[in-house]
Amino acid sequence: MTTQAAGSTSGGDLPDRPPEGWVPPRPAWQQAVVSVFGFVGGRLRTLGGALVLAIGAVLLINAWQTGPARWRESGALRSMTGRGVATLERAWWRLDFDPRPLGQDGTNWEDLSTPKLCARIRVERAGTATTSAVYCRQWQKLSRGSLLTSDAELAPGVPVSWAGPDGKPAIDLRFSERAFRWLSQRSPSFWFVARPGLADRARRLARSELDVLWVLIDDPLGLLAREWSLARDWTFSVAFDPARPTRVLPESVLQEAMRPDITTTVFPAMLGIGGLAFWIVGWYLFLESRWKGLPAIVAVATALAVPWWGDLVPRALGSVWEPAGGFVDFFAREMVHRPPVAIVREPDYGGELGDIQRPWTFETSFYAAELSGLRLERPGQAGDAASVRAGLAAEVRSQLGETTKETEELLRGVE
Repeated sequence: MTTQAAGSTSGGDLPDRPPEGWVPPRPAWQQAVVSVFGFVGGRLRTLGGALVLAIGAVLLINAWQTGPARWRESGALRSMTGRGVATLERAWWRLDFDPRPLGQDGTNWEDLSTPKLCARIRVERAGTATTSAVYCRQWQKLSRGSLLTSDAELAPGVPVSWAGPDGKPAIDLRFSERAFRWLSQRSPSFWFVARPGLADRARRLARSELDVLWVLIDDPLGLLAREWSLARDWTFSVAFDPARPTRVLPESVLQEAMRPDITTTVFPAMLGIGGLAFWIVGWYLFLESRWKGLPAIVAVATALAVPWWGDLVPRALGSVWEPAGGFVDFFAREMVHRPPVAIVREPDYGGELGDIQRPWTFETSFYAAELSGLRLERPGQAGDAASVRAGLAAEVRSQLGETTKETEELLRGVE
């Protein structure tokens, strides 16, 4: 007779039953497949989180720039209730950027630069003596060099006059020491020189990034025709603070900064709500935390810090990969139409200490040899740009005689 031990669940030689909930181990090949898919899934989750964060960053940055930032800027200008008339005495550009985000291989310095156009003007107010004032306008980036010659204005509808004392074009360019050192020492890159003829010229002449910039702005005849097309004596309206008469801005700049529209009211709120939603989801995807509240706290804290990182992050990314920073700028400029920032200066402001001045003139042009023998007079009538350009091109061709590749490139500015 066979006896069974107390508590035993099996009898004879039958094996014990496995514990409840026990799962047999996977074969080694299944464990390897699960590990690989887990690793790939984790990386895809991180990548997806980064992409969602990038979308949220673009929306949050533009919500800040088009809403609170503009409200703050316009609030400081509400005291400018006085009116007067001004004429331009001189203008200059200042270029500055921090080259460190570019590292050893980066070339897209234009997205890092925030060019400033400054102007000293002579202001006439009713019942007071003529005084001087200085103001600046700051753009978001350089915009491939054309901003320095033709795409910028002293104020909306007010062109810049770049004529020197002798009546010839002269562009006063000033660089911060760090920007000038980097541009003059860095080997040239040509990927952003869009026009084929201009790119070919840059490759022949440029020995540094500064030379490439010079080629981009080096259009003597085009600049001369532009100056000749302007009226000889022109004025523009300005606004000033009666309590501080030295605080002066062109009236159209003030109107541009103060103009209420959907881009400064409803649009920033929509951008902010959408940006915060993407931002929170992105952090949940990006952070793997057992405490589910941590991503939300990080998202809100970093979203509130947009005024500090909003300008730095897209420029740093754009210096490595042009579309990253360029899209943020495109969104601000083309979608929400953010105007240049207006900056009021003290009347004695003449530029930053330590800046390096490198003016563009006929003498510093790469075409200096071709220009030296020309005797030019204004053709056509001021204000008629087409007749001025046509007459200038005909006069130059008659004086040059047989043309060369250099002179054909020189004439491209007016033909």
